[in-house]
Amino acid sequence: VKFANGVLAIIDINWLTPTKIRELIVTGERGMFVAGYLTQELRYYQNLHLSNHSAPGALLGVSEGDMINYRIERCEPLKEELRSFIRAVGAGGSPRVTAADGMAALALAETLIESSRKQRPICMNGNRRHVDGAVALPIWPYVTAAQPVPA
Repeated sequence: VKFANGVLAIIDINWLTPTKIRELIVTGERGMFVAGYLTQELRYYQNLHLSNHSAPGALLGVSEGDMINYRIERCEPLKEELRSFIRAVGAGGSPRVTAADGMAALALAETLIESSRKQRPICMNGNRRHVDGAVALPIWPYVTAAQPVPA
């Protein structure tokens, strides 16, 4: 996926693993975050930048640096989502996960399937429907800027 600001992302979805893997991995030039949904852990693995390109690790492009294990409060995600919804209904606010969030996630999933079927890139440029044969992504006109999450 190529965003309008030039940032590239890869979305890899796999239903075929023989084990139950529920992870989100975000990789950048400085390191990688790994969020484990089952273990409810968040880790950051730092890339070390080698100044001497003749070092053996330089052939691999990066060298392993520090690993930071972030403390996060463990909870049952569906239970927390429902609690947030009940609080929103009772107080008249917005839940952490809104109907628009759900619609956006569904539209993104459908567009990824269409992109895979047509073997074409995804267009994420607002109201523009097609760019160089890209598959239109219908959710972006409906998604607004991030809003504060109620406590």
